[in-house]
Amino acid sequence: AFEDERLGAAGPLLLYPDGTAQHCGVIFSPFFKVSHIYEHFPGNHPILRKKRPLQAITGAALMVRRQLFSECGGFFEGYQNGFEDVDLCYALTERAYKLTVVGESVLYHHTSQTPGRFEHDLQNGSLFLQRRLRQIRPDMHRLARLDGYEMRIDPTLFCSLALPETRERELDAAFSGTTFDAAACAAQLEREPLWRGGWLLLMDHLEAAERWSEALTTGVRAMRFFSQPEVKRRLLRLLRKQGLREEMAQLAHVMEADMRAAQKDDPTRRARVQRMRRKACAEGDAYLAELLDGWLERYGQTNADA
Repeated sequence: AFEDERLGAAGPLLLYPDGTAQHCGVIFSPFFKVSHIYEHFPGNHPILRKKRPLQAITGAALMVRRQLFSECGGFFEGYQNGFEDVDLCYALTERAYKLTVVGESVLYHHTSQTPGRFEHDLQNGSLFLQRRLRQIRPDMHRLARLDGYEMRIDPTLFCSLALPETRERELDAAFSGTTFDAAACAAQLEREPLWRGGWLLLMDHLEAAERWSEALTTGVRAMRFFSQPEVKRRLLRLLRKQGLREEMAQLAHVMEADMRAAQKDDPTRRARVQRMRRKACAEGDAYLAELLDGWLERYGQTNADA
């Protein structure tokens, strides 16, 4: 990859030990939440190896020329085990260098093994925004669109990727016959993990067949992609039917808290959406402004132009 002289840093495709994707690029939501695009997709999915414009890549496994690393000041030492890699990426891109993930190189990443890994997340995040806020451009919605997906914003401002409704309906219709083929549905979900209806159909089928362990596993996998109430309700129902094993009790508690938060009216959310909408309009990002208008119309209980 470094045959390109304007390449600043490169990293490999990272997989979790279960074979699903951990990292093929860092993305930013409109509300500056940092995440990994296509996290938990099957590790052999072709989308993981697609080249895309990136603002940041993880430092879990990172290659950069030594001289350039020094020119950027190395890792900024104000961080404590978090965000120093993303900060370095912005030091590179402000010098007009590019970033890439080399999908032909694959590592398994046993994440977050360092003791106290997340103890300083709040301070690290605040420092990162203080240093780099003007450089950050929300890109989750744009990168999703490049790959034929959409970004959805839930009532709590959590952003996730989703299939366009037309594609969702096509797949639902293909599996709506009287005889449900669970194996074919599972295979289709490997090809298209963002098919929400498929996860729901498979969970219902496995529950009806009293295949409890498989149904729970399916529900937990679905929760990696979706925050919608219908997914959470099904999984909670399964957990209660099977009895809340100790390792599942915390998951149920978090889901119930999230569902309560989604039902609670919070004026600060409306204000954040309105601020971001104005910023998107000022920057000529009509697609993001349209998405934010949709949120205000559905959840804001206020005029989108307020």
